Amino acid sequence: PIVGLSDSRLTIRQLYRGVVPAIIETGFYNGFQFGFYEAIKLLWQRQVGAVAGTLVPPISQMLMGLVAGCLTQTCTCPIKVLAIRIGAGATGEKSMGEACRNILKESGLGGFWRGNMTGLTSQPLTIALTFYFFERFRFYAEAAYGASQLVTAVTGGLAQATACLLIYPLRIAKDKLQAAKSGEFTGMSDVLGKAYRRHGLLK
Repeated sequence: PIVGLSDSRLTIRQLYRGVVPAIIETGFYNGFQFGFYEAIKLLWQRQVGAVAGTLVPPISQMLMGLVAGCLTQTCTCPIKVLAIRIGAGATGEKSMGEACRNILKESGLGGFWRGNMTGLTSQPLTIALTFYFFERFRFYAEAAYGASQLVTAVTGGLAQATACLLIYPLRIAKDKLQAAKSGEFTGMSDVLGKAYRRHGLLK
């Protein structure tokens, strides 16, 4: 989500602000996410001698998703920070080069992993829940309707939507932290705390 765009008179160009790093981040994120998960799942199958297509036990599946999520989040955090900063527009940056220079000036190299610990709370958990629900939804859907690309697509979408619904507040807090200038927030708890104090729980 784009955070920090307060001007109601948006132009078409502003709506595409940060689209290049966002596309790059999305491609890398999805590639790493599924790549890591499938690699870890293959290692598990070889370790326990499971046949391909066997439903992974819930605990093992959650652990696989968490590990894949942690690796994915850490590898893609720098490009995500760039995409969010440029897309939000709160810092006035208009290019990846300008954003990189400002991040290095403000926080050094570690600035590219700003919010990574927060991301390691929300993103891996989202991935773990996504794969958990996906494997369950697909298993029962295939038992009822047979295996097909449509079943995979529908159950994948439902799994992603379910995980997103559960984790969304943490994702917003992470994006807000990464989009903000250095020193505005001390961490995710500070973001959530200020939001609660200003607006309450549901307002």
